Amino acid sequence: MGTVLAFGDVDFPFVGRSSLSDLGTFVSEITEFDFKGTFNTHTFEAMIDTSTPSTGSTTITAPSQDGPFDVSSFFDVFWRREH
Repeated sequence: MGTVLAFGDVDFPFVGRSSLSDLGTFVSEITEFDFKGTFNTHTFEAMIDTSTPSTGSTTITAPSQDGPFDVSSFFDVFWRREH
């Protein structure tokens, strides 16, 4: 197929996480998603489709009490492609 190379921003706040030290699994939703890149020498831009929520969960763990944090997320991502 080819290589995809993309750069951009993604933002997903957590619901129910009351402090920066809370660990566990939290409901999250992607509120910003905007990537630009290339695929087989063709440029593209992909951004969030604001008409359909991109929801999921984020699990935050720490191997030790001093961190660092391990963050793992899963989302149903709905996006649209701009030409």
